[in-house]
Amino acid sequence: MNYILIVLLVVSGSAHSADFGEIIQNMKKQMRNMFAGGTDESAVATNTFDLPTIPQVKQGATSTQVYDKTGKIYQQGAKFNNLPLEQKRKFRVAFINELYLVVRGSAASDDELRRNLNILEQGGTREGVYRSLVLGRDYNNLETFEENPSDPLVSFTVGYAIKYLALQYQKEQISQLNLWGIKRVIIEKTLEIMDSFPSDGEDLHKWYAHLSLDFAKNYSSVWKNKSRKSLNLEFHKRWAEMVPLQQIKSEVIIKISRVMNSLQK
Repeated sequence: MNYILIVLLVVSGSAHSADFGEIIQNMKKQMRNMFAGGTDESAVATNTFDLPTIPQVKQGATSTQVYDKTGKIYQQGAKFNNLPLEQKRKFRVAFINELYLVVRGSAASDDELRRNLNILEQGGTREGVYRSLVLGRDYNNLETFEENPSDPLVSFTVGYAIKYLALQYQKEQISQLNLWGIKRVIIEKTLEIMDSFPSDGEDLHKWYAHLSLDFAKNYSSVWKNKSRKSLNLEFHKRWAEMVPLQQIKSEVIIKISRVMNSLQK
């Protein structure tokens, strides 16, 4: 466990003494260089493929699809998976820090950082780390806070649900929740949709690319690094094809959270 403590002290100290956004940007730059393959991510690409049909979420108790991990989507991400532990740890620590900041609105404590890093290094998932965060007491307290969602946030939520989840919400329904409740509900529905795409990954990659391009075009001021700012549809698809599924999920969680946070201000 000593090696984890050393990394936490170095990274956590940097996050408190320097601009954490700069740390995240440097991490993303490393990831971009590793996966971009020379793509000019700043170029505006034409719409070379359509948004795929949104799948229906299978709710049947007898369905075993959720346990089937044999598809191509579960095998991708070899470049990241083959990185040395020290490099993987940098990305994991950056993910945990950013997740807490954008989802809960406050930095992870040293204990939270240590505990979640240990979970990831013992085979836990990024999705699992997110779920443990939003199911915790601190997040529940945020959901009970009396604060009306802004009109831009409500409008975004309704439009996003129609386009990317094939769900119809009334503005009056959304307005009954605050920012924290809206984020939890919409991200949960999003993860369900992502799990419902065919396991070859092709439609999920296209879905992710369109979502990322929309966010880059319509909320450009939210993003601090070139990958998230990219207006190249193919770049977003290629990135999604090369990273592990859990990194696609964590990126979607973070992107939705950042956009919603910006709309509530």
